[in-house]
Amino acid sequence: MSPRSTTPVACRISREEYDCIEAVNWSTLKYAVQSGLCYQHHLTNPPEDTDAMKLGRATHTAVFEPDRLLHEYVMWSGGRRAGGEWEAFKAMHAGRTILKPEEYDTAIAIRDAVHSHKAAKKLLTAKGQAECTLRWVDKQTGLACKARLDWLTSRALVDLKTTRNIEARAFGRHAGEMLYHCQFAFARMGLEASGKKPKVHIIAVENEAPHDVAVYTLTDDDLWAGEDQVRQALDRVAECRRTKRYPGRYPEALALELPGWLFPKDENEFDLADLGLVPAKAGMG
Repeated sequence: MSPRSTTPVACRISREEYDCIEAVNWSTLKYAVQSGLCYQHHLTNPPEDTDAMKLGRATHTAVFEPDRLLHEYVMWSGGRRAGGEWEAFKAMHAGRTILKPEEYDTAIAIRDAVHSHKAAKKLLTAKGQAECTLRWVDKQTGLACKARLDWLTSRALVDLKTTRNIEARAFGRHAGEMLYHCQFAFARMGLEASGKKPKVHIIAVENEAPHDVAVYTLTDDDLWAGEDQVRQALDRVAECRRTKRYPGRYPEALALELPGWLFPKDENEFDLADLGLVPAKAGMG
């Protein structure tokens, strides 16, 4: 059953304001797919801001809001980040994110690659809103929820993902491992609360030159599979909050599952390869 809300809100607010909203978001909810214990740990131990995270934000700004790049980011080319010159530079640019020259160049190169791609350009030139904040209440659990959307139009929800390889099968495996289908199912569940059901697209761009680009569209089956996992995660969080208990993945004892190849064959079993019906494994006599 999909969540429903009577008061969805979509608006443009700063990242700092968004972070202050007390609501469930996907960046922490995804850990509840594993267990309540994993969810609680990541909720109470947020990750430190890294250079990779700063570059990711700069890349998103360059792609979706290029006019804001120079206002929010500045490049430091003075070498080692220490000493009086560095401290003076930080003070002069307080409130802006400082990038290394190679990081700034990468953000610009990815921007140019994305905007030069036919399918990506079509999505980004449609009238829309960048960094859109969505808020809703999951009616089934009563949990307040929030999401921050890269790009939202009247017909499409678009998200940018940098990756090592955009090849279809490789990126599909990566997307499944990263639970991208769940991330977008969660966001679209919020959009559905206001009667919207946009198509969901991923702009995938390789993080190394020449920054090849692909646009992938998630099917209804993809999002259905994601919503099933999201629903389980939301129910788990609601139950943990109700009981004030955050159990691990396996709170009860269970049988060990060893791989089948460890077990000797029964004397009555035979190998099809012995009959020449299937090829023998390499290295086996």
